[in-house]
Amino acid sequence: MVRVYEDTPRGEAMERAVATLREGGVIIYPTDTLYAVGCALDNARGAERIMQLKGLKRKSDRLTFLCDSISMVAEYARVSNANFRLLRDNLPGPFTFVLPGMNRVPNHCLSRRKTVGVRIPANAIARGLVEALGMPLVTGSLPVEEGAPEYGVYPELMQQKWGALVDLVVDGGPGQMQASTVVDATAEPVEILREGKGELLW
Repeated sequence: MVRVYEDTPRGEAMERAVATLREGGVIIYPTDTLYAVGCALDNARGAERIMQLKGLKRKSDRLTFLCDSISMVAEYARVSNANFRLLRDNLPGPFTFVLPGMNRVPNHCLSRRKTVGVRIPANAIARGLVEALGMPLVTGSLPVEEGAPEYGVYPELMQQKWGALVDLVVDGGPGQMQASTVVDATAEPVEILREGKGELLW
């Protein structure tokens, strides 16, 4: 486990986290909502490990991906003028936006409807990982049980519970208790699929 401070997300600990991702590793890291587990977008084996950790078995289950900018989102998803304004007004923030995916999106992120879920969190550690890596993270929130919320809050407990299943835990301080708000931006009008943290501006 390495400690990274959000107000100064750099140094040896951050470099180790990025190196772990580049080498095909899977990490647990903080976001502006729940702690997440992620790997580099081109890491198919890592995506399989994440799905196993989360207990995702259905063919319909898909992971989201995390970017550091709207321009990076636009490399993997089709962003209309209206959706650009929607993303611009709400990101970085605690939202997952469902958008039409492009062909370069890996299958583990692409739904049967050919859509993708994308995030740009208001967390400097998460965005810093993506920026240094140079590509999005395939990601999903930690599968915290309702009766044991402390495992989603304290990184040392995450290390105990999931440390053997990942290559590194990035301790960015106590975690949040709310999931992201999921917004279907392919619908007209836009539809909120899951209420979570944050108030959508639209």
